[in-house]
Amino acid sequence: MEKEKKITQKKKTKKEQDFKTKRLQELKAEIAQYEQFKKDDEEIHNLVQKKEIQDIFQMYEKQLKQVYNWYCLSTHHAIERFDQTDSMLFKPYMAFANEFLIYPTIISLREVELIFRSLTKVKPIVDGKQVSLTYQDFEEALVRMAIKGREIFDQIYAARVNKGTDMMNKALGNLERNQNKKPEEGDEDKPDEYEKINDTTVNTIQGLFYYLDLPADKQALNAKLHELKTRVYSLFEKKQSNIIGIRG
Repeated sequence: MEKEKKITQKKKTKKEQDFKTKRLQELKAEIAQYEQFKKDDEEIHNLVQKKEIQDIFQMYEKQLKQVYNWYCLSTHHAIERFDQTDSMLFKPYMAFANEFLIYPTIISLREVELIFRSLTKVKPIVDGKQVSLTYQDFEEALVRMAIKGREIFDQIYAARVNKGTDMMNKALGNLERNQNKKPEEGDEDKPDEYEKINDTTVNTIQGLFYYLDLPADKQALNAKLHELKTRVYSLFEKKQSNIIGIRG
């Protein structure tokens, strides 16, 4: 009887020790992930503040603010939340990413969601209002998208500037691959990760704006936004209509 008690106690002790060891490993991983997030946030913030990056956003400010205000005021809001039309809620943000084919052709749905979460994770909920993106947050969201889609945006930029058909074909191949890519197991648990942040240049951001293709004329942009709301371009339609074509 005493022997059985000792065996039981030994198993219990081992189980407790295994649990503590596992929990310690999890805590270390969580701390390391937090430190990486903090480092990434700082690098991204510094990138956004670079003069050459701000100059690009200044160049497209009129069009971009029109897009931002369009989605802030869009009917993608929940009916009871029309008091939040001066900032971009999650649903309109996702509508923007969908209608402009940020996902699935550039990055995944999960990555788009995580960008919003990263930008709103420390924002307090006031008077029951949903967390949302300011215009400056929206600019940073675009930069984060550019970092994640850097290879494609760099190819689009090179093709547009150099009139390079081969480079555009590479970009289109990557877009088509991403569009047909199926979600992998565990994607829903994937953290908001960024690779080679400092490799993102002004050319990458310019490539992003070439991809968005925002008309300078207010009425033309308004017409495009109306059209995108009623139907999302397929990759083939994007290619055929030369939305990301190499012609300026």
